[in-house]
Amino acid sequence: MLPKDFRLKNQEDIRSVLRSKVSAKTEHTLIKIQISDLPIFRIAIIISKKIFKRANKRNRIRRKVMALFEQLKYNDRLPPYISCVIQIQNKNIIVQDNIQLHSQIVAKIGLLYIKMLKPKQLQKLPN
Repeated sequence: MLPKDFRLKNQEDIRSVLRSKVSAKTEHTLIKIQISDLPIFRIAIIISKKIFKRANKRNRIRRKVMALFEQLKYNDRLPPYISCVIQIQNKNIIVQDNIQLHSQIVAKIGLLYIKMLKPKQLQKLPN
């Protein structure tokens, strides 16, 4: 499990990330990221009761996705100053293995991070 510092817990923080324009959709998820003031990567995973009625299945998916980010944290591969919300939108994510999830979710977050940095880098260039 990721340490508490790496999790978005405050509802206001989660809502502000959900209002962000920088997003990507995978086969099973909607990923939104936003620049944060804190020098760490923070994440929240949202799974509706409409997707899974039973809490044990929702928690199982959360643990599965968090394990991906825990592995990246220990390899120092998480981008700093980012808040991320992953919204699960499909029941079929439960049958995905970790390699498939990693290739879908982490790759999209990397692309979103690069997409978000490009406008800021262009503003810093001298005229």
